[in-house]
Amino acid sequence: MSSSVAEAVTKERLHSSGEDYLKAIFILEAQHGSVRSVEVAEYMNVSKASVNHAVRHTRNQAH
Repeated sequence: MSSSVAEAVTKERLHSSGEDYLKAIFILEAQHGSVRSVEVAEYMNVSKASVNHAVRHTRNQAH
């Protein structure tokens, strides 16, 4: 796999993963009115650090 293809695949995976986190945040907020990273972590069965990383990455992508 060429490096440009690998980079595109990696970006798509990160984008897809970011969408998963955003969907979880949206669902939890609709249910509870507010969302903490620990709740997202439990909902998605990932570590709190993974949630923090994904949110930070998604935020940076938006700027």
